[in-house]
Amino acid sequence: MTITDERIAYQDWALEERTKERFEGCEFVEVDASEAVFTSCVFERCEFTGLRLNSATLTRCAFLGCTFRRCVLFGTLFDDCKLTGTSFVETELRPARIVGGDWSYVNLRKQDLSKARFARLRLREADLTEADLSGADLREADLSYARIHNVKLRGADLRGADLTGIALRNLDITDTRIDLAQAALFASAYGARVEL
Repeated sequence: MTITDERIAYQDWALEERTKERFEGCEFVEVDASEAVFTSCVFERCEFTGLRLNSATLTRCAFLGCTFRRCVLFGTLFDDCKLTGTSFVETELRPARIVGGDWSYVNLRKQDLSKARFARLRLREADLTEADLSGADLREADLSYARIHNVKLRGADLRGADLTGIALRNLDITDTRIDLAQAALFASAYGARVEL
């Protein structure tokens, strides 16, 4: 079932189970989907304003080119979801739970993501400008070509993360956990010649 270009406002979807539904170009306003379960649903070019997803479970769902504005994601579980090109505006992701998935090209500018768990998450070309990733778990995440200007990484775990195409020179990595290959990358970024 595909719903196109509809305005869905002030509806109560709390505790509902929705499977394989598709929404294109829809506007969701003040919808309460607390503790709802979404499985394999697709939202393309949708706008969410004031959406409440408290403790909702999203499994293998896709949010493609969507915008979340002033939404509540307290305790939301994103399990193997795709959020390509999605933006979060005045929406806090903490303490949402994220397990795998593809968040390439996502806009997470200025987000407080401290202590978040992004292990093995694909964040290719994501905009993390001025985000707080202090203490975040980014092990084996794909951060290639991500924008990380003024990002806070103190105490984060980057071991095994793909840092291809990232300007490493001005990053503060105090107390950040890195592996030997990454240590060589950082050394090279500061002009050292790494020899074995």
